[in-house]
Amino acid sequence: MPETLALLIVVASLFQFGLAFWLPWLRRIVTPVVSGIVIMLIAAGVMQVAVERLGQVPDGALALAAPVVAAVTLAATATLGLRATGC
Repeated sequence: MPETLALLIVVASLFQFGLAFWLPWLRRIVTPVVSGIVIMLIAAGVMQVAVERLGQVPDGALALAAPVVAAVTLAATATLGLRATGC
């Protein structure tokens, strides 16, 4: 297992170096509009999975357990986002 982790770290670092080399060229392709669309598509894909999992609660858990956890998480995330300040 440690060998696999070491190999993963080496491969990831090589990928990082390759990405850094091609970054000026990639900036012409990945504009703010493209990156915004990609982020929205990722969010739409994750939402499908999240909504499907709302009904999957362990045996013996309350039926409202999943929606309550989702609402608390959403409220905490929104609160942190609204209270954040610029760097």
